[in-house]
Formats: sequence, structure tokens, C-alpha cells
Amino acid sequence: MKRYLIAGCGLILVVALYSVLNLVRVPSVAGTYQEAMNRLRAAGLHVQAVDAAGQPRDPHDLELVVSQSPGAGAIASLDSTVTLRTRVPSAEVVVPDVVGRRVSQAISIVHDAGLWLDSDGVITHPGSLTRAPDGSMVHDGIIATTYPAPHALVPFGTDVVYFLVGER
Repeated sequence: MKRYLIAGCGLILVVALYSVLNLVRVPSVAGTYQEAMNRLRAAGLHVQAVDAAGQPRDPHDLELVVSQSPGAGAIASLDSTVTLRTRVPSAEVVVPDVVGRRVSQAISIVHDAGLWLDSDGVITHPGSLTRAPDGSMVHDGIIATTYPAPHALVPFGTDVVYFLVGER
């Protein structure tokens, strides 16, 4: 019984010390970049993605985490940065058919396929607005067609340009 009491006190002391010193244990972030960002931010840490040469980059949310620094289980200061290296999970993906859907619905469908949805830039009617994943506001019209066409095989991360009903 005394051993458990002493072990319990030691655990409380460690937790209290982490709290006072603003330290956190770095979580394991195996999985997608989006999952890794969520876990690290929930732990109070910042995220930086880098390429193979160590240069900062902006990966797609569905890229897979290859490595992290500091590693899982390391002790880090609250608000410090964890660096992630990512890779593309597949060379080619199929463009989903979002014709006839609102832009607000199509954004997540196309993004979940590993692609980006992008406007052709020509909006000839006001329509309502919706927020894109990057925070920008886009017109929430009905999609008439896309380029590349639905069901085309394209490289992961390709921009799928949409054209709204009523555009010229």
C-alpha cells in the first residue's frame, strides 16, 4: 500500500511540475497531416511542415506524416513547434463528380479525394457566399462543370476548376 501511495505522489509531482513549467509531452502523430495538426494543436503545440530538404511547405491535409521532430513522447515547452515531414499517399486520384452540387458541398468532397477546388475566377451573378477551407469567401452557386472532368485520373493535389451554372 505504501508503494502505491509513493508512486501516486510521484505522478502528481510530475504532473504539477509539467504544469508549472509549461511543459507538454509531444504526442505521436502517425497518420494524415490534418490528424497530426489536430493532435499537436490540442496539446498546445505549433506545427511546421517541411520538404525532404527541410524547407517549409504547405502540404495537403491528406498527405501522410513520415517523421516528426521532436519525436513522440519527448518533453517540449507549451507553444513550441513540432516539425513534420509528409509524403503524398498516392500518385494519382480520381476527380469526384460534383456537377449539380453547391460549392459548399463540393469543397469537402473534392478535398477528401486529395484535390483542391478552385473557381475559374469569373462570377457573373452575386449568389450566396460560403467559407472555403483557407478562410476565403467563395460564391456558393451550383457547379455546371469542372476541369478536369469528373472521373479523370489526375495527380494528387491537382486544382479542380469549377464553373457555376449561369456563368459565361
